[in-house]
Amino acid sequence: MPLTRSRSAQTRSAQTSCHPGQKRRRILALGSGTLASALVSPFAALAQQPKKIWRIGFLAIGARPASIEAHALGGFARGMRELGYLEGRDFLIEWRFTEGKQEAFTSGAVELVQLKVDFIIAATGTGIDAARKATSTIPIIMVNVADPVGAGLVKSLNRPGGNITGMSNQTGETISKHPELLRIAIPSLTGIAVLHNNPTAVSAPIFLKRIQESAATLGLKVRLLEARTVADLDGVFDALKKERATALIVTPDPMFSAHSRRIADFARDHRIATM
Repeated sequence: MPLTRSRSAQTRSAQTSCHPGQKRRRILALGSGTLASALVSPFAALAQQPKKIWRIGFLAIGARPASIEAHALGGFARGMRELGYLEGRDFLIEWRFTEGKQEAFTSGAVELVQLKVDFIIAATGTGIDAARKATSTIPIIMVNVADPVGAGLVKSLNRPGGNITGMSNQTGETISKHPELLRIAIPSLTGIAVLHNNPTAVSAPIFLKRIQESAATLGLKVRLLEARTVADLDGVFDALKKERATALIVTPDPMFSAHSRRIADFARDHRIATM
């Protein structure tokens, strides 16, 4: 029975008997193929991996609007679309609305961290502070925060440090102008009422201090009125009516923003100049 050589033996025999030039070309071809395979394989593997969908946590003040797209908050998704990123395809948003409650910032931030979002967006100093206390690793983007340096949220505007970045407004600076503008509107003004939520809140001390300093230079008395819950607003309104207040400054606060129409209607009905 004739013996049959294996395929590997046949290949070795062929390589041994071929011309040196042919052998060199075969080695180069084999090497080139191996190199190409080594270069292409990682990219092929990456192409086969599912595309990452970014999960964004959003701490928003007030109640959830009937249509986020039609609300000012819809501007975020519209801006992303202009950059070529589509919600549902490239990113998802986990919304947490505070309904005007300060404590909702804390619970909302904790929930977003538990969901392992890629980053958190929050407006107001209270929201940023809640997110900062909930995580030291997930990036936090602040929106419209007054004096984040003075509030102790970041080290400086150009080098915030930690896991917080974003934008700051000038509310802390401009609110000191409110008493002056009210005096211009009412030359006979002798005092102003100031509505605030919690004097120990992140930005509240800054607002109250600057209002009081400005009022003092104008010789105006300041009457502080505190409302920590929606129910407290009734007591504030009663006090304003009883004292026949003529001017009111409403400090920036999520609850006041959520009930701004009610506050404005009361001030209009009782002819109270309001900022």
